[in-house]
Amino acid sequence: MHKQVEVTTTLLDLVAKVIEVGATKMEVEYRDGWEEILAVDSLVGVGIARLESRSQQARALRADLYAIAKKRQVVHISGCERVLRVRVVDDFGEDKFIVAIERQSL
Repeated sequence: MHKQVEVTTTLLDLVAKVIEVGATKMEVEYRDGWEEILAVDSLVGVGIARLESRSQQARALRADLYAIAKKRQVVHISGCERVLRVRVVDDFGEDKFIVAIERQSL
């Protein structure tokens, strides 16, 4: 059993946006002082948010993603349980987060 992390509302809000647009993944990558957040389905990504990298929201988001990397995290969004799986990959010397969002199996 994995220890669950208490995630911030920033992460929960972003995951809700990803679900809202019908995507199954979220990518967070650094670009020119900003954290660019994309909702991704198959090979198509749509920008859903942009956070200044030094902001409290961006720092909290990165902390959440590092904390749940290589584990699964169950979150409750709109009355449904979703499982988040986070991978951290190198993107030209910066960490890029790839978050898979799946329905919780019963």
